[in-house]
Amino acid sequence: MKILLLIVFACFQVELAASGKVFELLEGGLTNRNYVADIEGVQIVVRIGRENPEELGIDRKREFACQSYGSRIGISPKIYCFDRERGLLISRFIDGNSLSEQKIQKPDTLMQVVKLIKKYHCAPYDTSYGLMTPKQMIDQYWEQIQKKRLEYPHRLIEALEIVNGFYSRFYDPDERVLCHNDLLSLNFIQEGDKIWLIDWEYGAWNDRFCDLASLCSLNNFGKKERELVLETYFGYVNTDDMEHLNAMCAVMNLRDSLWSLLQKANGENRIDYGKYFEEYFASFWNEIEE
Repeated sequence: MKILLLIVFACFQVELAASGKVFELLEGGLTNRNYVADIEGVQIVVRIGRENPEELGIDRKREFACQSYGSRIGISPKIYCFDRERGLLISRFIDGNSLSEQKIQKPDTLMQVVKLIKKYHCAPYDTSYGLMTPKQMIDQYWEQIQKKRLEYPHRLIEALEIVNGFYSRFYDPDERVLCHNDLLSLNFIQEGDKIWLIDWEYGAWNDRFCDLASLCSLNNFGKKERELVLETYFGYVNTDDMEHLNAMCAVMNLRDSLWSLLQKANGENRIDYGKYFEEYFASFWNEIEE
């Protein structure tokens, strides 16, 4: 099987399909393309990453380290092959269904997801995971937006100032753990009773509240769901933690607003990134006004 995987790997390097093998394009993948194939009765996923991933804060070596840890503790698919330079990654195919926003908001499912998150948050420190804070990403995205001379709403400057204040007040280096940082419902796959976590492109060492905020902001959690997240994670809910979580939700919404603006400028047309920007930016102001 190893030889066949290497053949598949080589074929994708030259953007060809292996002789006699059928590759089916999978839906999803905002910054990559994913194909599924059957190799000697084993279903695999071949992920082809976008060019210049660094522009979006993606480090393929860091991604590999994070997913490898997830695989070792049984929450992410096994990796068979990896090529950092080409953004190619071959892993086990999970024969299940991605969670919907409605599904992940259900108490039983949400508690299972939070317990999964807490499991990888217990990872021992490893330099290979790298460090990526939301402020680093926001600063990087904002710098590119200025260099590209992109149009943006005038309130974006005000939003950046607000986030800098939140970050100075709430971001806690002592809360740094291994984080996924992109906990969209579609990155969770349910296979029977088990839930898997995929797509570690933004994985890195970060404040645990940023990861929990990613879960809340990307899946439109209200007060009830956020309280359940904190209750399940810590065993209690207090005012300080809720304030910390809400502040980081605002920060993550601005991060995703800028990310969407860059994706639109990069000519990504599979999805309406202009609409994404409007939704994330509106969510940011909703957080502030509440």
